[in-house]
Amino acid sequence: MALRRTFGPVMQTATATPSSVAAGWACASSRQSRPYSTAQKEDSASAEIDNLYETLELQKGASPEEIKAAYRRLAKECHPDSAGRRDAAAAERFQKINHAHNTLLHVGLRRMYDLQLRRREAFERCERIENAESWLTKVLAGPAGTMLFAAFLGVATATALMLGTMGGEAFLRASNSLLWDVARYLPDWLPGKWHIISAIRRRSEPADG
Repeated sequence: MALRRTFGPVMQTATATPSSVAAGWACASSRQSRPYSTAQKEDSASAEIDNLYETLELQKGASPEEIKAAYRRLAKECHPDSAGRRDAAAAERFQKINHAHNTLLHVGLRRMYDLQLRRREAFERCERIENAESWLTKVLAGPAGTMLFAAFLGVATATALMLGTMGGEAFLRASNSLLWDVARYLPDWLPGKWHIISAIRRRSEPADG
């Protein structure tokens, strides 16, 4: 109850101060650190779409002098009254430029924004890796993956048999042991499993006479 009474007036204020903006960044940062649900993924994907550095046409490591110079240049170009235009798009663009300028010039706000930006980029990288892994898993779990694995074992077995016939008995024994360790853990439904095991056993048996 004490926390509710303390933060209640702050949430109702309409003017943005550095402390209130910093609290907003901190709240967003804490939400990002929690495990993602479906709704949180959608919120994180839609939140902070605008890159403040891109808004000012700057690199991430821009100095305060570069930020001020970029702001002065863009403010002249995009000011709603500069060319006698008063449309909503120009006003929104000018507000974004002001927000980027005020955030990146404030040391604390910029530090928190950079942290938030790095987390968003890491989240996007994880999303891409997860999508790629799911696609690869679907391919390998299907008939194509079974055929590729069976073909690999078939080529390995044929190579071991050929080298063993040509006199490479040491290689044959080592390859038989390796192939047996791999083949015996394969699922029974894998095509060619028992043919491969039978070939390995026949080559491992001593010759008659």
